[in-house]
Amino acid sequence: MFEKRKALRLALLMTLALGALAAAALAGEGEETVDSFKSESNDTVLTGNSIGEPNVFRITNPNIKVECFVSTFAGTVENPPVQEVTIRPTYSGTTANHGSEKCESGAGEITVDMGECDYMLTGRTNKIDEEKVDAEVKIECPGGAEIKLTAPGCTILIPSQVPKEGGVTYENGEGGDITVTATVTGIKYETEGALCSLAGLPKTGENADYLGTITVFGYEDEGTGEAKDEFIEGKQVGIEVS
Repeated sequence: MFEKRKALRLALLMTLALGALAAAALAGEGEETVDSFKSESNDTVLTGNSIGEPNVFRITNPNIKVECFVSTFAGTVENPPVQEVTIRPTYSGTTANHGSEKCESGAGEITVDMGECDYMLTGRTNKIDEEKVDAEVKIECPGGAEIKLTAPGCTILIPSQVPKEGGVTYENGEGGDITVTATVTGIKYETEGALCSLAGLPKTGENADYLGTITVFGYEDEGTGEAKDEFIEGKQVGIEVS
């Protein structure tokens, strides 16, 4: 359980008009479906972490791979069921040092700074032969903010967007948790710094990927008072996507 702490309270949007959601990437034609995030509590804190199994930012041609061996997700759910949930990840950790504030690549350690950017996970999926394919995920960065992957002499900048391919899948666990697996492809990015071009990176591209798996748990939000950016993580509650 977490102690009471000051934190950015992440927005959670209830979408009533299904047309407001863009279609998830399709592997072929199928029946479009909409799932919802559900919880046993009306006010739920979402937390998740992955230690040891890397979450990966990757650019193909040239082959650039950034691996983060410690990833955490945080968000809240209010008045479920809802069809979108916004979470903020943090990334750190190298193979040799999970306590490092940086991630790693073949060129050395890299800082992954989310800034004010979040991921919005949706329940919009498509059904083909009774099997679900990826649900849409959005990158949201207010006020022109960007995700920054920074190495000496080169920074990769990822702005707000809806990646054109891939997305996430959900698996409900027996313990009332959700495993989220991301295979997001076709991410747009820009680069800055003299060493980017020496590494073969273009000024702009649309061939970045994000790959990773994290298990998310739900807890009662026992926060009280008027401050909406404070919460206390209470007992664990069941969450699911269905």
